[in-house]
Amino acid sequence: MMKKNGFILVELIVSITFVSIVSLIIINTVIHMTSMLSDTIQYRNEFEDKTTIHNILSVKFATQNIASISSIANGYAFSFKNTETKVYNDISVKLESGTLYVDGQPFESNEYIEYKNLSLTEYKLDGEKKYLKLTIKTLVNDEDSDINIYYLNDMDYTTSGSLGSDTI
Repeated sequence: MMKKNGFILVELIVSITFVSIVSLIIINTVIHMTSMLSDTIQYRNEFEDKTTIHNILSVKFATQNIASISSIANGYAFSFKNTETKVYNDISVKLESGTLYVDGQPFESNEYIEYKNLSLTEYKLDGEKKYLKLTIKTLVNDEDSDINIYYLNDMDYTTSGSLGSDTI
C-alpha cells in the first residue's frame, strides 16, 4: 500500500474555492462597513454643525433681550442686553462665500452641508410683542434643510435697515 503524502487535486481545488468565497464575503462586508461609517460621519458632522449653530444663537435668544438689530454686509448684527447686569453683548450672523459666521465662529460649506442664505423675518403679535425668526437655509445631501431660531420678546428694540422679510 502506498502512503498518502499530500492532498489530491480535488481537495486543493475545493480548499481554494472555499477560501476565495470566504475572502469575497469578508471584503464585501468591509466595503459595506466603510460606506456605512462614511455616511455616519457625514451625518454626525452635519448634525454637530447645525446643533452648534442653533445652540450659540438660541442660548442668546433665550437668555437675553435684544436691544437692537442691524442689517450688516451679508448678515445681521444683534445687540443683546442682559436685564440683570445691564451689560450689552453683541453677536453677528453673516454668510460670506459659502461660510457662515456665527459670533465670529466660521462654519464652512463642505461636501456634507452647504450654507445657502440667511433670512430674518419680523412679526408683530398683539400689536406690542415682536417675534423674530432667523432662518439659515442649508443644502444637505442635495435636500433643502433649515436651521430656524425663534425669538419672542415683549420688550422694545430698535432696528437698523429693513428687516420685514429680509433675505441675504
